Amino acid sequence: MARVEYCPYFRKEKHEFLYCEGCRLRFLDKKMRRELVYRFCASPDGFLTCPIKSALDGAYERKWEVEENERKETEKRNAGI
Repeated sequence: MARVEYCPYFRKEKHEFLYCEGCRLRFLDKKMRRELVYRFCASPDGFLTCPIKSALDGAYERKWEVEENERKETEKRNAGI
């Protein structure tokens, strides 16, 4: 099976499963796989509208925001030394 994906969260496909960074999808048949993969994962523009990608983007933005705030607090404390 050729591997063509555009979504940065796509990891692999194995048997009837697709693994992305946020979930594991199980396809009931080849048509279901084709509809989802071609609509989202392997579409140059479609992956931008994938609800899983949107949720992962939000999760990483929140994580990076927390880490950035912690880094700034550490710098403030160290500057006062």
